[in-house]
Amino acid sequence: MNGKSLLLFAAMRGHLGSYLLSPGVRVKLVSAGFQTAEELLELKPSELSRDVGNL
Repeated sequence: MNGKSLLLFAAMRGHLGSYLLSPGVRVKLVSAGFQTAEELLELKPSELSRDVGNL
C-alpha cells in the first residue's frame, strides 16, 4: 500500500466526529449506530436511507 492509499484508508476509518458534518446529520448517523466513515462506505444509498432516513 503506497502512502496515498494509506492516507485514504486512514481517512475512511475516521470517526464521524472528525468530519465537517452538520450537527443534525451527525446526530442522525450516530443515533442509527454509525461511528466511522468506513461503515457508511459499505452501504448502498438505499440502505443508508433505510437505516437513517432523510438527511
